[in-house]
Amino acid sequence: MRFKLAVAAMLAFGMAASGGVAMANGARRGAKISHGEWEGKWSDGDDSGGYGAGSVQGIYVLRFSGYINGTGTNPSAPVTGLAILNFDGNGNVTGTETTNTLLNSGSGTGVVCSGALAGTSSPNYTVNADGSGSATLQLTLNSGSNAACGTSPINNDFNFVIVSERRLAVSSSDNTGTWSGDALSQNDY
Repeated sequence: MRFKLAVAAMLAFGMAASGGVAMANGARRGAKISHGEWEGKWSDGDDSGGYGAGSVQGIYVLRFSGYINGTGTNPSAPVTGLAILNFDGNGNVTGTETTNTLLNSGSGTGVVCSGALAGTSSPNYTVNADGSGSATLQLTLNSGSNAACGTSPINNDFNFVIVSERRLAVSSSDNTGTWSGDALSQNDY
């Protein structure tokens, strides 16, 4: 009985493993990806000679965390945030952003800042042939924002790498602070 169970388990494992390899090889050859009811064409750079602005298109939700440069007794304040980014596929991105910042870790004082993201020139994002890219944006704070949010507009530049058709790894580091996160596509949902 144990022998039959062991053989059945090995056959099931082998079929699952070979199916995964076949799917991966099929997806690689034809750049066709199928998962459940969703099926679509994904250009991973193999067919067109590299990535470009059109490789990042549609709405992405960015979740990030890090530190911003503070003042006084708290020179580095923790920050978390969310942004909705709309990439047009032609090098332009706009969106909205909301951050939560702990301004003074001793008193626990925090502030929520939000506003609109837009570029100061066109195009305002680029994608290199290897899938790396950058965006140059400014955050215009909503009217009535807490003075601790800063003076609008605020430079909001970041770098990214295309991880998959639906995910970007994103980071930023400049004189205002450093943060990183992931942007997930809302396309086809």
